[in-house]
This record gives sequence, structure tokens and C-alpha cells, in this order.
Amino acid sequence: MKINGSPTYVKMVKGLIDHQKRSFEGTLKPNNKLFKESSVELPPEIQQMRRLLEDKKKALEKLETDQTAKKIARGEMITEEEREKLRAIDPEKLRKADEANEKRASVSRRLANAKSKTEVAAIIAGEKSMALMIYDKGDQVLGELYLEAVGKAEVDYYQGKQSKPATIRGIDYAKRERLFDMRL
Repeated sequence: MKINGSPTYVKMVKGLIDHQKRSFEGTLKPNNKLFKESSVELPPEIQQMRRLLEDKKKALEKLETDQTAKKIARGEMITEEEREKLRAIDPEKLRKADEANEKRASVSRRLANAKSKTEVAAIIAGEKSMALMIYDKGDQVLGELYLEAVGKAEVDYYQGKQSKPATIRGIDYAKRERLFDMRL
């Protein structure tokens, strides 16, 4: 999370975030000097700050789950802790990420079996258009994860089939037999 502003403001907001996090975890004892939460209503500025902190926390959790789901869709390694956190927060997104990972593996196999560059281009274009259609017509999360998976399969295919350098190696021109002797 990026917080813009003066260093004092940034420090204060980070302190409030840490304070809020510790109070959610139950490790912080309530400080009645700061806020008297008995029958006195909190000032609107403090209520607004709390709402903003809650919104930031939810946005941060959503960002973390999105990143973890995209890692799964690309076939990257994640920890069991990340997987369990995603399962606890959004099990449907985990299922879709696993489905996109299977799609990536399928597209990779089809690309490996392709006979020509045009066939490779057709496979990639077809899969990307299908992912965009899913994104537009139905499920944006699944469509986005499919795009990630197809993009990763495409990158892997082209990196695995890098062409060899055009230079000829292993020829020592000094020891090579000459066709013409130029001595007079």
C-alpha cells in the first residue's frame, strides 16, 4: 500500500494502521485516553478515518488474493499458507485459478504439438479471444485468470523455442585448410 503525503502524515497513518491491526488481533489493550468509546460518539473525522482504514484493509486483502490467484493461474509456486489464505477468503477464486492453471497446461501442450508458426498464432489468438469473451460476457475473474494463463503459456513457448545464433562455432580459421596459396 502506498501512502502519499508528508512524512509526519505517513508515519501517523502507518501508526494508526498498526494500532488498528493490533486491536483486531486482540493484542492491544484499549486506550481510553485516545478514544472514549463508552456512550460518547466519536468525532466524524475519527469515524471517517476508521472507515478509510477498513476500506484500505479490504483493498489490500483483495490485492493479495488477486496476486495469489494470478500466480496459481500462471503455474508459479506458492506456499501452502498463501493457498490456505485464499481458500479462507475466496474459495471460488481459488477454484477458478486452478481451472486457469489447467487451461495453461493444456494450451502449452497444444503449442508444443503445433507444426507451424501460423498454427501457433491461431492457437494463441483463439485462446485469448475465448478468454476475452468470458471476461466480457460472463465472469470477469475467470476471464482475467485465463488471459494470465494463456499469456504465460505463450511466453514459455517462445522462450523455449529461441533460435540459435547465426554464427558458426567451432571453426578455427587459423588451422583451416586454404584453397589457394597466395605465396609467390
